[in-house]
Amino acid sequence: SKQLEEQAQQLSQKNRDLEEEMERRERLTNERDELADRLSHLTQLEVERHGVAGFIGRSPAVQEVLEEIELLRQSHAVSVLVAGESGTGKEGIARAIHFGGSRTKGPFVAVNCAAIPSNLAESSFFGHMRGSFTGAHDAHKGYFEQADGGTLFLDEVGDLPLELQAKLLRTLETASVMPVGGTQEKAVDVRIVSATHRDLTALILQDRFREDLYFRLAGFSVTLPPLRDRREDIAMLVDHFLQEFSKEMGGESPGMSREALSLLEDHEFPGNVRELKNLMEYALIKSQGALIRSEHLRFIEFSGGEMQANERGLSGGPAKVEGGPQLPEERIVAYLRENGSISNTECRNLLSVDLQRASYLLKKLNTDGVLAKHGERRWTRYSLLSATSTP
Repeated sequence: SKQLEEQAQQLSQKNRDLEEEMERRERLTNERDELADRLSHLTQLEVERHGVAGFIGRSPAVQEVLEEIELLRQSHAVSVLVAGESGTGKEGIARAIHFGGSRTKGPFVAVNCAAIPSNLAESSFFGHMRGSFTGAHDAHKGYFEQADGGTLFLDEVGDLPLELQAKLLRTLETASVMPVGGTQEKAVDVRIVSATHRDLTALILQDRFREDLYFRLAGFSVTLPPLRDRREDIAMLVDHFLQEFSKEMGGESPGMSREALSLLEDHEFPGNVRELKNLMEYALIKSQGALIRSEHLRFIEFSGGEMQANERGLSGGPAKVEGGPQLPEERIVAYLRENGSISNTECRNLLSVDLQRASYLLKKLNTDGVLAKHGERRWTRYSLLSATSTP
């Protein structure tokens, strides 16, 4: 009958709708899994390229940050404010937000706001025209123009002087910059990701940070937890750093004793992930590639405003280090102050390490601007850049 035919048609339509809905859900699930895989892959690339350890871990805090990064990649324009203590990996978050989104092919420009001389700040951010001031022999593009089409990362944004804050606000509102000595504004398409370890709301109450600029910068806020609040991630971070440094030193990653790991998991880590990374580098050198034990850990503690180095014994109690330099880098510098120069072989004998580790330490001090390199290959020697150089 006609009624049965209509019912059959309706049932057939419902079946088609159900199949389409199932296909849609499957497609969304696959896209979500694909995005998660891409994020995971990008995270690993960033870890390898920039030492981004803030993503390593299974703690709820880290997973929440990863979910927020995924959301921010889908919104290519909103400004992001990353908050967290020093050493938590704020720049890594900025890079992860930039890479993998629609601005990936654009530039990523990182600026330390606390390190810019006040007399060069305006030119550094907005550029200048040729002849605009003494020494301006050529036109110069500022950070905003350099980051056009990409991301500008403003690290320690809380240290910006108030005068520059006003000019930064105008740039964000107009999406254009006026170079020093210029007469015409230039349009810029820049996403701002800023970071600070300071309490910007407290600075606002002290009239040291503009409230209107704060709301411009904090379109979306991401807070990185300190390492002491994600202790369940320490073992994974330890494994990552040991593999990273072992690879650089040309050896295999050693294990770590249960006692040593327990000391790390009980430590407060005022320097956060950065402190743990330094601890692992020292421990690997100290153990000479063997199993890392409690005595190989060297914690930096603050007491009475002074920094003290402590090595932990199996009992877990701190034992103050006395006598001459303890870090390998300090021993190298002390040797150079006495002898003038050092070779790879002399460094190996000084530290009682293999040639690869000796070469690694000397190259690291050279890269850090402490040592000058002379000669090549077997004739290579190193000397201090100045009489006051310290590692």
